[in-house]
Order: sequence, then C-alpha cells, then structure tokens
Amino acid sequence: MAYSGQLRDLAGNANRFVIIDTETTGLRNSDRIVEIAILTMSLDGEITDSWETLIQPERHVGAAEIHGITPSMLVNAPIFKQVAGDIAERLDGACVVGHYVGSFDLRMLSNEYKQLRTDFLSGKYLDTRKVFSGRLIEACLRFNISLENAHSAKADAEAAAKLFLAGFREFNTKGSASQIITQHSSTGRSCSRGKVGATAGRACDRGELYLQLLNQVLADGVIDDSERHELAALASELQLTPDEIEVFCLENISRKIDEILEDGIVTDQELEELQQTLEQCGVGFNFAERRVRDYLDNSVDSIEVVLEAGDTIVVTGMHLNFSRDKICAILESRGFSIGSNVTRSKTKLLLAADPNSESGKAKQARKFGIPIMPLEEFSGLHPVE
Repeated sequence: MAYSGQLRDLAGNANRFVIIDTETTGLRNSDRIVEIAILTMSLDGEITDSWETLIQPERHVGAAEIHGITPSMLVNAPIFKQVAGDIAERLDGACVVGHYVGSFDLRMLSNEYKQLRTDFLSGKYLDTRKVFSGRLIEACLRFNISLENAHSAKADAEAAAKLFLAGFREFNTKGSASQIITQHSSTGRSCSRGKVGATAGRACDRGELYLQLLNQVLADGVIDDSERHELAALASELQLTPDEIEVFCLENISRKIDEILEDGIVTDQELEELQQTLEQCGVGFNFAERRVRDYLDNSVDSIEVVLEAGDTIVVTGMHLNFSRDKICAILESRGFSIGSNVTRSKTKLLLAADPNSESGKAKQARKFGIPIMPLEEFSGLHPVE
C-alpha cells in the first residue's frame, strides 16, 4: 500500500520510524526489561528491519503468567548492557512509535540506560494510545487487526505498526528524531523466544539451567518465598526429580568449597557465606565439615595461651558444630569475659574461625600483639587455677 506524504511529514526531522514494545518484570521504575522488539519502518510505511531479543533481568522474571517468559528461557539471554548498543543503533535518529510508548516503554528504556550512565533523548514520540484509546488488543479489534500471542514483544510491536498505519492521519502533532549517546557498540547478540529450550532435554543442561537460577537467587544470601516459587517452577518445567535437585545442589556446594580452598586461605567471611548457602539449600554443614576441618587442622599450628578467670576473649567467625552464642556461653561458664571488640587494654585472646583472616578484628589483634587462636580449639580453654 502506498502512503501519501503525510506519513513522511509525521516523522519530523527523523529519517525513519521505529515501532517498539517491551515486556518487563513489573511496572515500577525499579523493574527491568525482559524482552524488547523493534521494527524499523521507512517513511513510506515499509518494514525494513525486525529485531527482538529476550533480556536477562538479573532478578525475578515477574508476571510470567502475563508475558509467558520463564527463567529457563532467559538462561542464554544477554543482559541489557550487552544489547544496549544494538538498541541504540536502531533508535538513534528515528521517530519512536508504540502503544503506551511514552508512559511505559520509553520510561523503562530510559531507566535501563540511566543505569549505564547513557543519555537517552526520546524526541517527540508518537503514542498510538493517544489516538486510539484503550488497550492495544481493544484498538486492534476496532480496526480488525489480528493480534496473536499478545504480550510477546514482537507480536505487540507488529500489531502497533499496523495500528499506526491504519490511523496515522489522526495524529495532529509531528514526531521528531530520538538521540542516544552511548559508549556501547552493537554486539549482534539476541535471543528470541523461538530459539530457547533446544538443549533443555539433556540432564547436564537441565542441571546447569537450575544451578544458574539457584546462584542468581543466592546472590544476596537469602532465598525468599517468591524465589523459592521460581525455583520450584523451573524444576517442574525441566522435569527435575527431588533426587536430581539434591545432586545438583550438592555439586554446586562442592564447587563453592573448591573455590574457597583454591587460594589456600579460608576466611571468616567465606565460612559464614558457605554456612548461609548450606542453610538456604537445606543441606547440613556435615557435608562440608570434613573438607574444611581437614584444611583448618592442617594449616594452623596449635597455640598455647595462659588465661586467668575474668580475662576477656573475643570470638569471631563460625564454628563447625557450635553456634557463636553457645561458645560464648561455655566460655562465660568457665569464668571468662566475652568482648565484642578487640581492644589493646582488655582483650587477651581472639578466637577466629581462620587465624589468617583479614577481618577487622584479626587486623586489630595483630596490631596489638594479641594472640589469635583457631576457633576449633575453644573447648580446651580453661583459666589457670
């Protein structure tokens, strides 16, 4: 279909139109884009390029029941930073078009670029909602435009493009070119819905998919209820049995222990993070105890310290079998005083999970010449008679 010069005039100073649609984890400014589609349209109304990609939001995928995107679909998807250049290349110099594009899609894109410290000037966009009120599907019905797979970015963008061409004469203002100044170049990366899931059938791939999500939700040290639901949904999607999940989790923990021991130093923080991971995964510390205990026993020489009743001991780190509160209670029952900080005048001994620790308490103890003893040896501490 040929279009009059009115379509060309509508672009203002832009040399083309781009019709965009995004799917996101939610509606707030803190939410992230999980899918984007960009159709490039010439000033004569011809679609000259179609590009889409899923995007790894590095967080919960949000309303999967709406956009249909699951965690396993995003395993190989690029993060926004990796496609920021590809998106900028398509949008820069173009007049942006879309349904709710101003209040939603451009706002979400702007938020993503802000995190990359990139200036994104959207120019005068053309929002089809301002001409055709209501939701996209309702507007399409009025113009007999087919919209299958609603809430997939590509399908919505294609429908918005048809809607735009059907009613562009109704716009009473012209658009203008957008401008994106970014240091990120085009990478050519993309991951569309049709390209995911091809390798999910093999057991090793299924395990890696599950472990990638597990490590992602463990990044903050806590698996909340929504993340547990997401893990369960992925396990169901991948048809993982409880036994397989347990094997994959233990394998993941073994890798973490390997990483801890690789540099020859086991720090308090590493032990605490390991304990936290084990607890969140529902695995007892005895799984890791032998390997870590052997390392500690073989790497630290025993220290003899003479202490008197009333002497102050500071405890830091985590014991393999006893909580810190339990250790402090035992030491107090033997007549010792428990300090919260290492001080030159009061502290007589620092009990640390790792005497080689670079923690603040360990550094203070070394600075003041205060002995540091492995926490494992606390049970042998008694005041002299």
